[in-house]
Amino acid sequence: MPAECGRNRRPTTIPPLPTDYGHLEQLFEIQTVLAQSTGIEQACHELLSIVTKGMRVRTVVLLHTTQELDRTLSWAAQGIGPAELEQACDHARKELAQLAPGVAPSITAVSKSDRLPGGSVEQAVGDRCFVTFPLSLAQGGVFGLFRIEGPAAFDEGDLLFISAIANQLAITLDRHHARLQLEATRSELEQANRWLRDLQKLSQAALEGATIDESMSAVLRAMCAMFATDVAAVLLTSMDGKTLRLRASIGLKDVSDAHVSVGSGAAGRIAATRTTMFFDDLDEVEGVSPTLRENGIRSLLGAPMLARDRVIGVLYVASRDHRGFTCDELQLIELVADRVGTIIDNATLYE
Repeated sequence: MPAECGRNRRPTTIPPLPTDYGHLEQLFEIQTVLAQSTGIEQACHELLSIVTKGMRVRTVVLLHTTQELDRTLSWAAQGIGPAELEQACDHARKELAQLAPGVAPSITAVSKSDRLPGGSVEQAVGDRCFVTFPLSLAQGGVFGLFRIEGPAAFDEGDLLFISAIANQLAITLDRHHARLQLEATRSELEQANRWLRDLQKLSQAALEGATIDESMSAVLRAMCAMFATDVAAVLLTSMDGKTLRLRASIGLKDVSDAHVSVGSGAAGRIAATRTTMFFDDLDEVEGVSPTLRENGIRSLLGAPMLARDRVIGVLYVASRDHRGFTCDELQLIELVADRVGTIIDNATLYE
């Protein structure tokens, strides 16, 4: 694996660990820490407290990159300023870019720095002395690096030690990422099952009504439960496509002639753009219908209902309190709007 000291980069071949190697006990401690810890940051902190017992270290940088996250963790001994530590991080990022060219930036970047437990405050003599090892597995590309700076050049025993640490870190980070992916997949499956159950409840509610109005009331009650909101409503588009009129609602008062122009207010914008939208604060939205204002509605999530490539109405849930809506809830209300739109279109054809 490559290593460097100061500006002179030279490939360094690391031989196998001898059986009488002096750092074996420390390596065993490190393996134990990495095997038992569930958090990477805490594991690295404990690992470095072991490393600095037998080595003089000024700064440490760990870079780990995945499709979802670029993680930069750095540590500096007491007395080393932020500028010096950031310089070490910048050098490490440039090295990683050379070791893993063509890797696309991740969605999220996280950078954290901390005090190096037991670090050396000695100043480097001449060029700063770094040793850098890429993080990779036998089958796969480089996905990070481990970089340590000392006040002087590291000897062969230290290089063996740091190489072994980098190998253990690569295995631990790969397992950590695999575990996170598994948890994310499990969470997605659980979410899909919840949505399926909610949609089944909604379909069952629609079948309970003897008329379309009774079915809509049952569906809206189910929606309030699904989204934990005070209000739910269905607005249907007029024949000329210019106006939305309230067909059914739960939680609204004085709605005898509630209507809104397409393109105006929250529901009107949803219909005009054929796009699912949420509004955290309706006070900031122009043209909101008097019905929503008078009922004290503060936040709204809505989706257009489509049938035969035409907007037949808008379905929304709303709250009298300020609240945000998640991306999952946006996807869910799109599914609900699609199902309710089909029910309404079928009922209209039947009539």
